[in-house]
Amino acid sequence: MSVIQLLRDNPTTVDKTIDLTIERLSSTGDTYRDGAPDPALNMYFPLTSYQSTLLALRKFKNFAPTIASVVEEDQDIPIRRGRISLTQENIDNIKVATKYLVTEKDLKLLFELENSLLRNDQQTAQAIKDEFCGIPATLEASCTFTGMMLSLKLATTGKCTYTDAESKAKVQLSYLDSIPSGHIASTKTGTSKWSNLTNATGIQDIVDHLKVVYRTLRRYPNAIVMNLTEADNLRNQNSTKEMIAREKGIITDGQTVDASALANIIPPTLEEISMLISRLLLDSAGMSGNARIEIKVSDSIYYLSEANNDYSEHTYVPEGYYFFAWNNYIERAILPCAGNEFAGGIAINYDTQNAPRREWIAAECNMLPLCADPRKIAGRKVE
Repeated sequence: MSVIQLLRDNPTTVDKTIDLTIERLSSTGDTYRDGAPDPALNMYFPLTSYQSTLLALRKFKNFAPTIASVVEEDQDIPIRRGRISLTQENIDNIKVATKYLVTEKDLKLLFELENSLLRNDQQTAQAIKDEFCGIPATLEASCTFTGMMLSLKLATTGKCTYTDAESKAKVQLSYLDSIPSGHIASTKTGTSKWSNLTNATGIQDIVDHLKVVYRTLRRYPNAIVMNLTEADNLRNQNSTKEMIAREKGIITDGQTVDASALANIIPPTLEEISMLISRLLLDSAGMSGNARIEIKVSDSIYYLSEANNDYSEHTYVPEGYYFFAWNNYIERAILPCAGNEFAGGIAINYDTQNAPRREWIAAECNMLPLCADPRKIAGRKVE
């Protein structure tokens, strides 16, 4: 018996075999595996499989058309031109792949499986089968995790620039030419950084940024997303404490406060900050309608393999950033690849070697962070 033969003869399993010894809690209330992205982000970054690259390109919006031209009776009619374009030639297919090498430890476990079957120990045999049958699902999940990491780089900066630590392969994908001015807001520097709790003006930064995006799209995003460090800094800034305290009547109009007084004020909740942002938007000239925008904290981490069998830890939402999120606005688009006979989906392939005996299980796909309407991409570096 071989591990590959076992996998071919038995259906793979997904959740039951994944190690849940370390669990994390999402803002949705769900628990998720350590190293996996926060499931609360799935509503903004759906995983979509396409049977052809052309089908993916057809979803790319060309924005609303311009109005028709006014022409003289005998004048040539101007040709309407698209405002943005994404073609088969300039789309950057990103191959995402991972491989599992069957080790001597696995072969020993396989030998134990055979012995368990001989002595009719079905419980032990099933447990070992489940462990092996979970390998393909874990590899598939790893590919989708990479897609989330790349999509979040796009969401925060408008581009995806990444060099793989092991393969040294580079990803260079940019939507910046199609993103309106001001949507990727200027970086906060010096005393305006959010970690400068005395001088930073986080709430006003967000409000001003939202106004820019509103003027482009005439609507507000569904959420403002950041990781825990940025959320803590926002809550503890003196400007935040003072604005919320005045909103609640703790500080009255005309009353001045110093830093020592602000230090004694309990930092407001993110819900209180969100409500104030909504009110400030609705009070602005020309702004109307429901502007309730939730602030979401997503602090999930992923692990990168490094040299000498070491690894490094990183947050999926890049540290020092916030971004505006819209439902289903950036797809983790899985495109056809050679490893899957140019069909959609993630390919699971097996390979063997006789001398010395080796077996591999590999998952691969072409994956692209696909934003059908790049005007919705908006983020800012605050550190």
